Amino acid sequence: MSYSIKISDTAKAETRQVYEYLAGYDPRIADKHLVRLTNSISLIGRDPFLCAYLFLTGAPYRAKLFSAARTSFWIIYEVDEQERTVNILKVWNSKQDPDDFEF
Repeated sequence: MSYSIKISDTAKAETRQVYEYLAGYDPRIADKHLVRLTNSISLIGRDPFLCAYLFLTGAPYRAKLFSAARTSFWIIYEVDEQERTVNILKVWNSKQDPDDFEF
């Protein structure tokens, strides 16, 4: 049974930044990757325990790797089992320095 999905303002802003960056090259590519990102988030909602804990933090944060063009991003989320909700917290560029990671 699927979980409901809540997307934080931070994750929305980071998704917008990715989209705008890709749209600067080709809006069709940006649209394509936005659909793929949306599909990845839907997959997380269907089976939130499929993905491992985030390597930088461990529990309770989980992460799914998503590739857009030549860059990979981590979709970082936590699961609220009682509420049956997945909270998408960040869409983090994997090329960033891990020491700069923060919520």
